[in-house]
Amino acid sequence: MTNSDWALRYLGYGWSVIPLHVAEGGICSCGRRDCDRPGKHPRIDWSTYQRRLPTEREVRAWLQQWPNCNLGIVTGVVSGLVVQDMDSAEALEYARGRGLPPTPICRTGRGEHRYYRHPGREVRNFAGRVQGLDLRGDGGYVVAPPSLHPSGRRYEWALSPQDAPPSEMPAWLLEMATGPGEAPKDEPDWIDRAWQGFSEGQRNEAAARLAGHYLRLGMSERETLHILEGWNRANRPPLEAKELSSVVRSISRREREGGGRNFEIERVQKIQTDRPIYIARVFGCDVQIPGEALSSFSRFQQVVLQATDRMPTMRSPSKSWPHYLNDVLTSRLELLDTPEEASESAVVWSRVIRYLTGRASEEESALADGRGVYSNETHIYFVGPALKAHLDSVGVSIRAPQLWSLIRDHGGGSQFKHVRDESGQRRTVRCWTLPKSEVFPAVPPSEEASGDEDVL
Repeated sequence: MTNSDWALRYLGYGWSVIPLHVAEGGICSCGRRDCDRPGKHPRIDWSTYQRRLPTEREVRAWLQQWPNCNLGIVTGVVSGLVVQDMDSAEALEYARGRGLPPTPICRTGRGEHRYYRHPGREVRNFAGRVQGLDLRGDGGYVVAPPSLHPSGRRYEWALSPQDAPPSEMPAWLLEMATGPGEAPKDEPDWIDRAWQGFSEGQRNEAAARLAGHYLRLGMSERETLHILEGWNRANRPPLEAKELSSVVRSISRREREGGGRNFEIERVQKIQTDRPIYIARVFGCDVQIPGEALSSFSRFQQVVLQATDRMPTMRSPSKSWPHYLNDVLTSRLELLDTPEEASESAVVWSRVIRYLTGRASEEESALADGRGVYSNETHIYFVGPALKAHLDSVGVSIRAPQLWSLIRDHGGGSQFKHVRDESGQRRTVRCWTLPKSEVFPAVPPSEEASGDEDVL
């Protein structure tokens, strides 16, 4: 099988596949002699593909441009995957001792990757909690077969997804993935058990989780340290006083600075209407939020989830959300002088693009049921009423004539298209059309990833 065949197979599994650089003879194709991640970093800006799957056309274009590139799989909700990496004898012994279910296994240059189903709530990336054991969840990616490792070995499936679909994460790994200070919801007695003490190798992680727990109960850093000093006496052996103090201080700083959030509202625009509407930039997307939805964090969560497919989370939201929202509205609020047309059009257009890119198919038959989207070399074809119904379902309010005007503003039109459905029957469908360039921007020739990356 070629790289292109593998990439399309991964896309068929519902995995977000991206092209990576490749290292041959120890030299990365990025051309930098001092590259610290040879053959492991993306050739493109991959942030978009943390939120949506690439289209088949995008994948084919990448593999036509870079036929020998390495392949990456974006982990997290977008692919429904969490991947465990073990590249040391200690990590393998530790994991096997805790229990490992049958699941797809990839042999890497130095160890193995194990692919698990995403649990449906945020899974943070971590590294080194056990020597040589790392995890990639939301916001990460892994190198996938048949990529070339810098050692010269190929990544290969020891147990392929065709033979064993991804299983649920083992309970012990899910516990590690919940992050410092957050006891798993299915283990309400964790705090009680923690006071029985831990052996070497588990004490720091437990101290971090306990510190987060007591700090979020409103205790001061000094009070938390005093409590953990009592807990530490049950450990075998106890942590050194200096190390325990460092853990508490670090978690206290993180709680103060991050508020336990997995999101940031980068800016807010307020549209002056009888019922105020806000446009908040969250997870890199502009999300239209009714004013009344800001009063409740749970309603804010649902609006953002619908718009971005990512769930914002915050510790102790009943206490933290009002303070955080007040800070945002006093420091980042922009009142729009021009009323709703311009700003609302931008929000609607972003949802139109999301709808089309998420459903685009290279088969004309996709149009036969009145809900699909067909893409050829130059244009996108779709059914207007289906698009309008989708916008209504996600809370984007726009009248049909205004939506049609927006399509026309972007070079769109309408036509009748004759297609055959899956049974071979011929149908005539009235379609709206848009130029391909309005929906799918050109793939950049070689755009390096920016920002923090989590890769295995």
